[in-house]
Amino acid sequence: MEIKRNIQKGILSEAMYHEIALIREVAEKRNLSEKDLAKLYEEQIIL
Repeated sequence: MEIKRNIQKGILSEAMYHEIALIREVAEKRNLSEKDLAKLYEEQIIL
């Protein structure tokens, strides 16, 4: 519960920042837009 609250407040751990950097790196290599990433995220939530 506390982790979710921190994420909503914009407080992220070092590991989260690292994961975001990795996602951005892969997205750039694959030429994915923010819309593409949002669509992929939504598809994963549905699963």
